[in-house]
Amino acid sequence: PRGRTEIEEHLSRYGATLHRWSASTAEGMLARIDEADRNRWRRLATEIGRGIERELQGATVAPAMEQLKADQVRLITSLSTEAAERVAELSRQALTTGERADALARRIYETGAVSRSRATLIARSETSRAATVLQATRAQAVGSPGYVWETARDRDVRPSHRAMQGRFVAWDEPPTVDGLVGHAGALPNCRCYCRAVLPD
Repeated sequence: PRGRTEIEEHLSRYGATLHRWSASTAEGMLARIDEADRNRWRRLATEIGRGIERELQGATVAPAMEQLKADQVRLITSLSTEAAERVAELSRQALTTGERADALARRIYETGAVSRSRATLIARSETSRAATVLQATRAQAVGSPGYVWETARDRDVRPSHRAMQGRFVAWDEPPTVDGLVGHAGALPNCRCYCRAVLPD
């Protein structure tokens, strides 16, 4: 039907706009995280000596930043794709059941709430994952073999993450937690963080 084609065309244009916006948003978010991480490392470098500061200045994070940006653009763009697929499915159902347009419009609107919750999950998880990846890149550049897993130490910490509290983890051997492989802070909705172990 013509109405359905128009919806699909609008969603396609919206997806292209969202892709440009998501690239810009991911870049800005990564820049802020990178600056905060640099500041933490600068403070640490001052405490343990100027020698390590020179090593940090030589750390190459550009490849990690590019990979993070590509991952985040893919995740953010997937929101419009999922919404489009949901609208198409709702439209098909309405055609077969004879559902009224106003009822269909309400169901399509409710689809937006699902997208907002997924957007929130992506924002939380990707911010934390980006901080972990940048920390790992810099830590390895100065010879860190790994880190100690630290949790938020509150009642909301998942039991599987609580079990990791205080454990040493090698950077090149991310653990499997809840069936997912990843470092502290790099797993979905993970509030844990890495306390880097630095060489003497």
